[in-house]
Amino acid sequence: MQMNAMSPHHPIAGVLVPLFALRGSSDLGVGDVRALREFIDWCARTGFGLVNLLPLNEPGLDPSPYNPISVMAIDPLSISVHPDDLEDVSREMFAAAMQEVSAQGLTSGPVRYHAVRKVKARLLHSAFRRFADAHFARGTERAATFSQFIGDEADWLRPYAVFRALMHRNGHERWPEWPSENRNPAAVEEWLAQLTPEEREKFEEQIREASYLQWIAQAQWLATHAHARHRGVALMGDIPLGVSFYSAEVFAKPHLFQLDWSCGAPPDSMSVGAPQEIAPADAFRARWGQNWGFPLYHWKAMRDEGMHWWRRRVARLHALVDAFRIDHILGFYRVYAFPWRPEQNDEFVSLDENSVRARTGGRLPRFLPRDDDSAEARAANKHDGEALLRPLVEEAGAGTLIGEDLGCVPDYVRPSLTAMEIAGYKVPSWEMRDDGTLIPGDEYPPLSVAMYVTHDHPPLRAQWREWADTIRHARKRHAHPDDRIASARKQMRQLWKFAGLPDDESPSLRFTARLHRALVEALLRSRSRLAIFMITDLFAREERFNVPGAMGEENWTQRMHVPIAALDQQPQMRWLKSLLRKTGRSPSPAPPRPSELVSTTD
Repeated sequence: MQMNAMSPHHPIAGVLVPLFALRGSSDLGVGDVRALREFIDWCARTGFGLVNLLPLNEPGLDPSPYNPISVMAIDPLSISVHPDDLEDVSREMFAAAMQEVSAQGLTSGPVRYHAVRKVKARLLHSAFRRFADAHFARGTERAATFSQFIGDEADWLRPYAVFRALMHRNGHERWPEWPSENRNPAAVEEWLAQLTPEEREKFEEQIREASYLQWIAQAQWLATHAHARHRGVALMGDIPLGVSFYSAEVFAKPHLFQLDWSCGAPPDSMSVGAPQEIAPADAFRARWGQNWGFPLYHWKAMRDEGMHWWRRRVARLHALVDAFRIDHILGFYRVYAFPWRPEQNDEFVSLDENSVRARTGGRLPRFLPRDDDSAEARAANKHDGEALLRPLVEEAGAGTLIGEDLGCVPDYVRPSLTAMEIAGYKVPSWEMRDDGTLIPGDEYPPLSVAMYVTHDHPPLRAQWREWADTIRHARKRHAHPDDRIASARKQMRQLWKFAGLPDDESPSLRFTARLHRALVEALLRSRSRLAIFMITDLFAREERFNVPGAMGEENWTQRMHVPIAALDQQPQMRWLKSLLRKTGRSPSPAPPRPSELVSTTD
């Protein structure tokens, strides 16, 4: 039975934390499912009813969870290699690995992916060899269970495992750069047929190892999901809209994608100066927008197949979590697209439209299938979006989908999502009436998720410090108020007001404990059925998990400031539990019924 993430009868509070950020008692330098179970237990003790995770899928060389090499495969880094969780790892093997990560200092500071993956991959490979020798070679009952998993998941697992073995052979995931005999599934089959029996068996062994890791990962996630349900805590996952150009799915089923278009975002209204005065990436963004590089979906081909690809993707994730966010859900209605890959951005940054057309066969970056410039176009986009989303709602069940509907949202999108019982987001500093006044939390629709920030934004404390620094510097310079100063004061005043602090009192330039508690309480008192805090906001921290568009090694590496075991000693815990009880957000003692997942009635 699924937990009720959007109960109309019992609003709950949740915590957003990337899995990699969790500091467990026995991890190898990155959060895993064992650490997640520790965190679930902490949530249950504290009164939180939901853990909001980022995508669970396996990334490539880029550690971003939003650019995975497979939308079906689980990241092997999430596997707990503790002997109590993985019987193919002996206590001696685990102790040696722990000693190695300790010697390298991998359990302190940020995630050092290269070193962590090396240690963990070596241990998991040894675990597979022990399993193969003890079970697969002997045809034991456990080997039969593994074989059944391979059969049950064959539609996605075999193509993924072949892709993973080809990555191992070719050294990276960029399949267009592989030798011609490995560059597409048909060529791979011909190549395999030409191998000697020994070579073929070696390749099949690599396929089995990739499948074994997915078998173990699925079993551990299912067990973690069951543990969360037992503790009365729901798990919330995340489905990225985009799929990596270099993913196993694009490699195996290119007919489902438009590979000559790249998904992105239009230029924002912010002026960043003349192209020759700024970095090329900033100049490109100002001129053309953001080119994310994800291929567009070939929606007609997907509809012709009954949306099976999307239904299968949703069903697999829904077995592991209770609810999930669809990232950039606006892309189901219309998506901004580039007729070139991001690697070519520098070629286009200074070109005018006629020069771009000459290079692209007449195509310019634009919204597809159409823009929103007319009533007819808006109606068509609304119709198309609903037609694509309804199969996902059917597959997941009512009250399970949450749409990330932030940014510049066409006026038809949010009513459309509400009609399909898909919850949207309410970010207090962005929720304004037409006259510019703040919408208080007690006017939020129940079918919504209230959050101050997402993983893509600076934490509240960091934002407050930036606004305060702007005002302090202006005072030191005796500068006249400008747009930046006015904006800083306005945003501080809006959050001050949302927190219910006195109107006749100027917002403090310091992010005080009083302000922090008032902001937490205000979000908990909103009418949104789900109030989620990023872990950094819960403890008034400034660390950031992601800076969108940043390519440095510091992105997607930040871990929690203390181990999970030390959270109960944090000063905020003195009032956090009482606020959760006082606002009625603590989980109900009885598991909710699936029919209660969501309702548009109050």
